[in-house]
This record gives sequence, C-alpha cells and structure tokens, in this order.
Amino acid sequence: MQDANTLDKPITLYQSRSRIMNDAIDRIVIKLYRFKEEFKKSTILLTGCSPGSGTTTIAINLAIALADAGWNTLLADADMRKGIKYKRLSGNAPGLSDYLEGNVGLESVICHTNKKKLRYVTCGPPNKDTVRLLCSERMQRFIRSAQESFDFVVFDCPSLTIVPDATVLFPFVDCVALVLRLGGATKKQLARAKLETAKYEEKYAGIIVNRVDMRQYERAFPQFDYFEEDNIRRAHKRFLKKSNSRGGG
Repeated sequence: MQDANTLDKPITLYQSRSRIMNDAIDRIVIKLYRFKEEFKKSTILLTGCSPGSGTTTIAINLAIALADAGWNTLLADADMRKGIKYKRLSGNAPGLSDYLEGNVGLESVICHTNKKKLRYVTCGPPNKDTVRLLCSERMQRFIRSAQESFDFVVFDCPSLTIVPDATVLFPFVDCVALVLRLGGATKKQLARAKLETAKYEEKYAGIIVNRVDMRQYERAFPQFDYFEEDNIRRAHKRFLKKSNSRGGG
C-alpha cells in the first residue's frame, strides 16, 4: 500500500480534551499494545451496540493516541451507507467505496492527516450495496495490504444492531470491540451485540463504555487523575504538613 497525499490539505483530526476520555483511551492503547506484542494482533474493528454509540469519536481518539505513541496507524471509515457529507471527517479524495467498486487504485484512497504517523481512508460516496462490497475480494486485499503497511489499523463501522456490515469483517480483523453509550442501548440490543461476537470469542476485546460522567468514572477508577500536577502538589503539601507535625511532636 503506497502512501499518497491525495488532498490539497491534510485532513485535520481533533483529539478530545476530556481527561476522562484521554485516560480511557490510554487504557485501550495499553491493551492493544499487549495484543500486538503477545499475539501479533494489529487490526481492531469498532462497532456500536446501538445508534449514536459514539463509535467514530472513540475510533478517532484511539487512532490519534496510537499515532502519537509512534505507531504508523491507519483509520478507515467503513460506514459507507451515509456518505461523506454526513460525516465528521471528509475530504476531496476518493474513499473506500470508490476503491471497492474498482474506480480507483489502493494508493488513491490513503489520505494524510495533521498527525505525522496517522493516515485516513474516508468512506467515499454512499453505496446501497455495502455488504456486497465488504464481502468482496478487494476488501480482503485492502485489509491484507493495510496490515502489511501499518502497525495498527482501526476500522470504524456502523452499529451491528442496525446493519450487518461489521460482522462481514469479523473473520478478517484481529480484534473486535463494542462501543456502548451509557444509557443509550437497551438490554436487548446489548445482548444481541454480544451474541454477534460470540463466534469470534478469541477476537473479542471487550466493551468500551462511552459518555461516562466524571463521578461514574471516578467510582470505577478513583485515582485516575493522581498524577495531575494540582493533585501532586496537594499530596505533597499534605505530606510536608504531616512530616512537620511529627517533627514538632
């Protein structure tokens, strides 16, 4: 897979400024790093348990984090049903649907971004035959080439409780992770999503819970912000106060 800058300007990707989001993404990066080092797994597919799960937000922030860590990373938008104009990220370059339809070569769909180590493939024009395209030999060729050319490949797929697109790619990726918006999916949707991954238990990387508020996250990880400068300063003051108190006694 050749690297080609097919846009006048690189696509700009914005990383979340949320401490919770970045801490959670770091935990996922660690897990993926282990998968890569121990099991040679480098391609991860993200799909939601329901509409509006926030899969794209997670995919973008995860790809940025991997690239910032020094890994050559490819983020591929595999949701070809909407089309570019309804997406957060867009551009003038051909996209995945263009390649899968045989309209352009593989090198034409790789876009530069504002991150040196991160490349991006847009979904391309909307297509009604997405399942047919995803089942094609060209899609398998795309995945094989991406695995050979990049350290990590992140696929952003539509929610699997709405359309079966993501399940088509399960056999060809290394890891599958579900994205769940807290309070945004029913038990039935969650059970159905988990059932879809049951046949690929060895690839199942877990559920990423999205849109968790500060209090909920602190209950799960009470000291996640321990190394924030303000917290270190307060902890140091408490230590000095306690030390002085003991010395004065």
